[in-house]
Order: sequence, then structure tokens, then C-alpha cells
Amino acid sequence: MSQREAILLWAVKSSFSRYIARMPDGVIEIAGEVRPVGHGRFAFSGQLTTADDTIVWRSTSGISYLGHGGLLAVHLNEPGIVIIGDTGSFTVATPGVPDARIAIADLLVVARSAGGSFSLEPHLSPNGARMFGNQYPAGQIFDPMTLLLQGDTDPVPSPIQIQDLREAPQT
Repeated sequence: MSQREAILLWAVKSSFSRYIARMPDGVIEIAGEVRPVGHGRFAFSGQLTTADDTIVWRSTSGISYLGHGGLLAVHLNEPGIVIIGDTGSFTVATPGVPDARIAIADLLVVARSAGGSFSLEPHLSPNGARMFGNQYPAGQIFDPMTLLLQGDTDPVPSPIQIQDLREAPQT
């Protein structure tokens, strides 16, 4: 088993973020080791563990989308990824239930670098659809994810994401 630092670059759902930003009381809150890196994406710091053919990434960070006087509240806390082969799942902590997680997206590995980084395509799960108030159906493709391993000299999918991360203001 090995463990490395890794960063998840993800915009979640760009159209949803724009919708929140246009609301008079819309707020996107970030917590922990997550920061905006441009083009609507966020960088979530975390730890990646590999064992046999299973890859697990976990972060203690979070992002929340709030609006409509508190009627809209989507919390993506302590995100995690599990990949086995070319598929996986994206999970978040279940509020109020210690150590419980809920899978909100099914993942398809679309590219891998020689150094172990991944490009992932998230498809909203039925639990994810409920989390987003059924505004998006199960199976809806959300924005692509890039999981970058520290020290990977051949990251996927594009150098612009690495450049954005390097130029992002530190908070």
C-alpha cells in the first residue's frame, strides 16, 4: 500500500455554480484545504492511497452551495473517490452521521498519466440527483474531474490545469 498527496480539480457543475452566483443571496462557501483555481474550478487537497487495484482519494475539505433564503443547500463535505479499474465513485460525508458516506456520482476513467494522475467523467447517481434537489437527473454528466498526484511529471489531461493551479492565489 502506498500513500501520496493528490489534488482534485473540479468545477462541480458550471451551470449550477453560475446559477448560484446570479442569485441575490447565492453563496458558494469553501472550507478546509480547497481553493478556487480559475475557470470555475476548485482544487481540493487530499491523500491518495493505492492498494492492489484499488485507488482511494479522500479530502477533509468541503464546498457548499447556498441560496433561496436557506431553501437551497448543497453540501459536498469531505469528498472522496474510489477507483477500481476504469470505474469508480465519488462520495461525500453524510451530514450528522459519523463515518457514513454517500455516493453522489459514478466515475468513468477517461485518461491516466504514466505518473498516476487521472481524468474522470462524473455521472450523477440517484443519491446525487436527490442531493441537487432533482434539478439534474441520475446519469447527468457533471464537469470533468482531474485527480493530480504530487510529483506526477506527466499529468492529464492538459497543461492549462496545472498552470491554473500554480497561478492560483494562496488563501
